[in-house]
Amino acid sequence: MKIKIATFNIESGMSLTNSLKHFLFFWRNFLPHSSKPVKKAADFINNEKIDIISFNEIDNGSFRSKDQFEIINKGTNLKENIFFPTYNVLGIANQGNSIHSKYPIITHENYRLPGKGEPRYLGKAVISLDKEKISFFTTHLSLNDYIRKEQISEIASIIKKEDHPFILAGDFNIKDKNELDELNYQKIEARTYPSWKSERSLDKIFLSNHFKILKSYTPNLLISDHLPLVAEVLLEA
Repeated sequence: MKIKIATFNIESGMSLTNSLKHFLFFWRNFLPHSSKPVKKAADFINNEKIDIISFNEIDNGSFRSKDQFEIINKGTNLKENIFFPTYNVLGIANQGNSIHSKYPIITHENYRLPGKGEPRYLGKAVISLDKEKISFFTTHLSLNDYIRKEQISEIASIIKKEDHPFILAGDFNIKDKNELDELNYQKIEARTYPSWKSERSLDKIFLSNHFKILKSYTPNLLISDHLPLVAEVLLEA
């Protein structure tokens, strides 16, 4: 069965797409801003005919933004979706990770990852693809090297227990590719950060050997400081 998947750090819809904007529009971290970037993300899903996508840094109703999670839900045919909260700051920001699927989501779980500071999680959705079930994981890891190492080890431990074919996607924030040695699986990556220069490969997709990678690419969608990462894969019998 062929499916098209994607992962995208949407930066809470702030559309800070160059270094000057990051300086001038820093207030968007706290104050209301336009939902147009998130609507463009919904258009991207429709135009690219994405079957399953995970988002990092998406808001689910807050003072600074409209309900970005619901915009994706209403604006696409991905009606099966789960929001995995990571932190809520007095209702100003209600940020998290999410998974949106055109296939039924059977169960879901949000694993708290080790580390201090900003909370980090591994979200999991078990998805029914006709007669087969797969597990789709999403995560957004720490900027701290030592904490990130612990988080990667915890993710590797969780995935080793997985019975279903699996996909792991998200923003890993790594500085060195060797950080991911414990995740010894098929890997899809590209330079996705910053979106206006594309110098670093932060966003990645890992797959169990049940999948065959057909193609992958990074659309030039400038609505975040990251670019989306898209892949077409075949779930083999």
